[in-house]
Amino acid sequence: GSPSMSMFSTGVLVLTSPLHALPLRIAPVLSSAAQLVERTLYVHLHPGLNLGSAAQARPVCIPAGCDLSGLITRLYSNAAHVCGHLDVRVLLTHVRNHGLGVNPFPRPQALAHRPEVVLTDFALPDPGQPGPARQSLRTYALSCYACTPSLTSVLLDPQLDVAAEDCAGGPAELLETYSDVVVGGTFDRLHGAHKTLLNFSCLLADKRFLIGVSDRELLKGVKVSLRDVKPSLQVEIVPLADPYGPSITDPRLQCIVVSEETRKGGEAVNRKRLENGLPKLVLHEIQLIKDAHHSDTEEEKISSSSLRTRLLGTLLSPPKENPHIPPFPYVIGLTGGSGSGKSSIARRLEGLGAVWIDSDRLGHETYQPGAPAYHRVLQEFGPDIRNEDGTIDRRALGRKVFGNKVQLEGLSAFIIKPLCTFLIAVATGLLLLAGKTVCVVDAAVLLEAGWTDLVHEVWVTIIPEEEAVARIMRRDGASEEDARRRLASQWTNAQQVECANVVLCTLWEPEVTQRQIRMEWKGHLGSCGILASCHAKLPLPSGGVAGSPPCRTFLNLAAPLLARRIEYSESRLLRYTPEQMYNLVARVDQYQQFVPWCKSSKVINRHNGSLRAQLEIGFPPLMERYTSEVMFVPNHQIRAVCTDGSLFSHLETVWRFFPGASSQPDTCNVEFSVLFEFKSLLHSQLATVFFEDVVKQMVSAFEGQAAKLYGPQVAVRDKEEKEGLRRMSV
Repeated sequence: GSPSMSMFSTGVLVLTSPLHALPLRIAPVLSSAAQLVERTLYVHLHPGLNLGSAAQARPVCIPAGCDLSGLITRLYSNAAHVCGHLDVRVLLTHVRNHGLGVNPFPRPQALAHRPEVVLTDFALPDPGQPGPARQSLRTYALSCYACTPSLTSVLLDPQLDVAAEDCAGGPAELLETYSDVVVGGTFDRLHGAHKTLLNFSCLLADKRFLIGVSDRELLKGVKVSLRDVKPSLQVEIVPLADPYGPSITDPRLQCIVVSEETRKGGEAVNRKRLENGLPKLVLHEIQLIKDAHHSDTEEEKISSSSLRTRLLGTLLSPPKENPHIPPFPYVIGLTGGSGSGKSSIARRLEGLGAVWIDSDRLGHETYQPGAPAYHRVLQEFGPDIRNEDGTIDRRALGRKVFGNKVQLEGLSAFIIKPLCTFLIAVATGLLLLAGKTVCVVDAAVLLEAGWTDLVHEVWVTIIPEEEAVARIMRRDGASEEDARRRLASQWTNAQQVECANVVLCTLWEPEVTQRQIRMEWKGHLGSCGILASCHAKLPLPSGGVAGSPPCRTFLNLAAPLLARRIEYSESRLLRYTPEQMYNLVARVDQYQQFVPWCKSSKVINRHNGSLRAQLEIGFPPLMERYTSEVMFVPNHQIRAVCTDGSLFSHLETVWRFFPGASSQPDTCNVEFSVLFEFKSLLHSQLATVFFEDVVKQMVSAFEGQAAKLYGPQVAVRDKEEKEGLRRMSV
């Protein structure tokens, strides 16, 4: 068995079973290897290799037989089934039909990715003594390939139950090879069938391998991959200006490799060659791999179309390092056209642990009555977009801006773009206050507004235009004309996909969408360590008015942010009496004169040690008007509870006053705590950004007001008292 160890990025799998036995054994071997390797798995064939003998194992040349071509097909088919996340590459440097007696590795071959682990299917005669075999395997791998100095060797235990004698093999028939081989096809995404086609072509080609594609960019990584597979081969990738390309004009070509679905194309090539006076090419056909992953939404054979479906939710292009923002919180920019399902995807990401920031809803907050952009929007777009209650009619506003590019840009200029910085502040605040490491910024205009430098990666959700039109009409009650006008004002699917790291689609059943999302969440984000949570309580910087005693604040993170509840406590030792501070806090009707964010404070009535007050408190972009029940314990405690807030489901503040140091009778300990719970998670997310500053400024404002009423605090006389002023009770 193999020791317990962490995952490796790149590995080499040395297969030692006889070629005729491997087709039935390869699946469990790959499954075991996939538990240790997470990105690239090179496969090195050496049937009959004995790692248990006293002599050190050496690499040898392997004949290119017909059974080998069948094995390659089976290997890539099984790889697509049991370890589809791995980039599997069968190495052919030592596979040849000539020069079999020479050392195929006069020096270690450099691969695109340096292996960190070497694995093998070799079965030890004595499983209790794995040490010598592991050392022999390590030395063997280092003689073949340039690996990391700390290369780990592992003897896999796939629990094979197929005996070699059950798969008796006869003498291998050698493949005929050719100096120049050509292949063409739709290589927009490399899948198992493509890899089989390309790998088999490398097996047939002695000198040159010509690949014709419709777009040279589609095969950027193929040259690197094939350099690993067979570095001696001259690989040429040529764009096809017509269906034939150089295959009908190149006299050096001898063989064309086709699959069942491209055989007719190969036959057409030969007809054209004959017309051009060139000899026909040998047609080598490979069997199409059956797609073990096909679902009801995909065709059974492996093809680019079904792979495009399955690639939804996988990392299409790695995100670039972004110097404009800190590495955490990791910000995913989620965008897509109207009706594409951004909100449903954001909700699913939220369910996986991300914090969802809905920029559209935040944007709507900016033009609510009393908000900064309210009057500006009315001036720009006219009073006819106002509802009877004074709020902005979003549908009326949408009809104006989506049909007019100038007005849409104007709306973006003074509402949406300034919101950009705010969103990142929200994301940062969420991480700081709740230990969240991933934020999803759901923004319809993410790309149009140029916000890509404010996120770490871009996820785009797409659906066909006709489906988008139907969804907009159904969701918003819009006419078909309005729906199409709205889509026409936005970037096309193709434009957005061009900028995407990940593409998602909500066209199919919900479980299909969920599978797409979980693939990327657990795959890329998980492997990068982005999902690691930080559960520790986070100390926040001290603050207060100039000259005030040092103090520190903290947040109680016992309740998760998703519960919408936030708690705060603070304690200060002040040079005023408990009676003085109690009387100051008890003057509720004067709060608006000195408390930041308090716009109004009116006492409605008083009775038996309590009062009712109406307060209006605002901290952008939130405003709250509510009634507070204030209860007094003279010179000791003041407790206030919100009874009818529109934003808060619960708001409670408590002040407590105690005598201070015994050596200084005119001092007191002031303890302040606040607990609030928003009705809306959105508002809770917003408040976390401003919460620390708001509360700290409020507490310091009471201290500043005390200095105005009772005079500045007397200077501290000795070191002991200075230390006492720094102590906190939490």
